[in-house]
Amino acid sequence: MCVHSSLAALPETSKGLTFMYDYSEDIQQHANRFYVALRNAILLKKSSKSALDIHHSLDVQSKLSNDLYGWDRRKNEWEQLFKELLA
Repeated sequence: MCVHSSLAALPETSKGLTFMYDYSEDIQQHANRFYVALRNAILLKKSSKSALDIHHSLDVQSKLSNDLYGWDRRKNEWEQLFKELLA
């Protein structure tokens, strides 16, 4: 389960399958937002009623992350870059 801020490219890379909170440059406000998001994620995880949904969501999240950003895909992109540079 991933809990993160909306900083940089995290919203795009998470595909809406994570617990995301709005980033704040104010350290105290950022910490408070993180605390609330983390607490909500933990409470949801502990909820026996939604345990199967969370497990399924984590499986989907893991598969999506591996499909989009896993080393199998990255390896092919690097190989293609080197081929183009050497051509």
